[in-house]
Amino acid sequence: MKKLYILTLIIYLFFNGSALAQVVYNGNGNTGFGGTLGGSTFTINDNGTTISFDFARGGSNLDNAIVIYIDSKTGGFNNTSGFTDDGDGLRSAISTFKSGNGGATITFPAGFEADYAIAFDAGFAGIWELVNGGSHAYINSANLSPTNVNANANHLFDADFSEIGATDTFNFVVTYISTTAYLSNEVIGDTSSIIDDGSGTNPGFSGSITFSNSRTYTSSTL
Repeated sequence: MKKLYILTLIIYLFFNGSALAQVVYNGNGNTGFGGTLGGSTFTINDNGTTISFDFARGGSNLDNAIVIYIDSKTGGFNNTSGFTDDGDGLRSAISTFKSGNGGATITFPAGFEADYAIAFDAGFAGIWELVNGGSHAYINSANLSPTNVNANANHLFDADFSEIGATDTFNFVVTYISTTAYLSNEVIGDTSSIIDDGSGTNPGFSGSITFSNSRTYTSSTL
């Protein structure tokens, strides 16, 4: 009887392990853009190949862009100061740069070098490999669902580990920014400083965010 129980448990864990190991990450509680990211939760799960993200927004609609900066391999960038790609709204959000507006600077935690970004707004989610002084390399759609429903409570998207240069683990931080590169004070990750643009609230076009710590996700199938 004991052997049968153990076998049943092994089978259950094999087919349901991903559900047991989903991880929830919380926003920092700030409300510079109404709490959309600051009051949010990100739930991440995977099946060994594809990573599933469930963004449950905070107090306001998803009216701007969310950027997930990912450190998954050797090399990369420790800040956004060299990013100049403003070819569309999500690229501007990733770069924290818009020609004519300038841009705030994001400095990543010590040891964190961003390689990729997943960026999304209410209309589209995509995956890019980061490039200094040029166009970020588009990898693929991240399969946003639903689309064009900014008031929806949950926004779902996904990416394969291979699309973000990872095998089973990656580190990340998250920001919330307008597609014209006006940066909010809402993040996921620990910050050592958030310097506003003089408004007393958000970094805007000229302030900065310095992260002191990132978040880590490891495959639930390990």
